[in-house]
Amino acid sequence: MGVNGWDDELSFNTQFSSQWDSLCHFTHSPLASDPEDMGATYNGFRPTKKGLESPLTTSANPLPTIDHWHARGCLVARGVLLDYKRYIEEKTGEKYHPLDGHRITVAELEAVAEKQGVEFKEGDVLLVRTGYTEMLGAPTPEDFGKFASQTLSGVHGAVETARWVWDRRFSAVAGDAHAFEALPPVGEDGAALPLSELGELFLFIPIDDSLLRVSRPFPVTPRPPFCPF
Repeated sequence: MGVNGWDDELSFNTQFSSQWDSLCHFTHSPLASDPEDMGATYNGFRPTKKGLESPLTTSANPLPTIDHWHARGCLVARGVLLDYKRYIEEKTGEKYHPLDGHRITVAELEAVAEKQGVEFKEGDVLLVRTGYTEMLGAPTPEDFGKFASQTLSGVHGAVETARWVWDRRFSAVAGDAHAFEALPPVGEDGAALPLSELGELFLFIPIDDSLLRVSRPFPVTPRPPFCPF
């Protein structure tokens, strides 16, 4: 056409930015008889690469993938924030690090809620701050050294926690690290925490230190990228 110009082309892994895991993100119990089987997910679905790539429309996609959110208008909910980093540092008087692998128990989550004046309601989206994304934005030599331990502070990946999330009737949970649950997993099979929907790498920036003394509910309106995973 005789026209010159410049365009941008972006390529990135969605697991390295703020994102929501779909109901078939993690799998378990792969079939030993089938080398191509990656394991089961929510409600027994067994996703394959072909199965995830082949549907041209969401209506033709039987898998519980994230594109179904768009078909139903995404998510609008009441959000509540538990600032665990602030809570534990005020309680102990010591500096806390999100790479030390601390497992945040149900008792601690309830204690944080009471301390910070958080009232849970049915349908809430639970957000937990560990301070990970803030550390990741400006890592120190000490931080890089801790990465070698491959541990991550987060919610304790136990059945007790899953039951608590269910009993509290949260519609979704999210954190500010690469995983909502503490790593490494406690299960011998590598299983971490059987929860969905689950958001990761959310950035909670303290705009005003005094505003975080009491956590107030706020609207949560995520719109994930229109892609299946």
